[in-house]
Amino acid sequence: MNDQRLVKLYGVIGGTGLENDLDLRVDRSAAGGTCAGFSSAANVYTGLLSDLGADYANGASSLVPLTTSETVAYEFTVTLDPNTDTAEQGNTATADFFWEVRTA
Repeated sequence: MNDQRLVKLYGVIGGTGLENDLDLRVDRSAAGGTCAGFSSAANVYTGLLSDLGADYANGASSLVPLTTSETVAYEFTVTLDPNTDTAEQGNTATADFFWEVRTA
């Protein structure tokens, strides 16, 4: 049976303001991909850390349904916006990321 499942990423984001200055990019590998020698097959999310959806309905989708036996790797890249004001020094950001799979 080819049981299709859709993976979504969402998070609980907080902090004292730095979360609004951090750019987040999440990429997915091709099926069977690993972290060693990661090669991106698709972008899952690009935007501010603070803008990542907070629940499944608003989460970022892998866009490709996965079968129950398929594996993929994900790469997270976080960068500080180069236009961030020096007044932001000392601010913090927190993120709890969640992956949720539902039958498509």
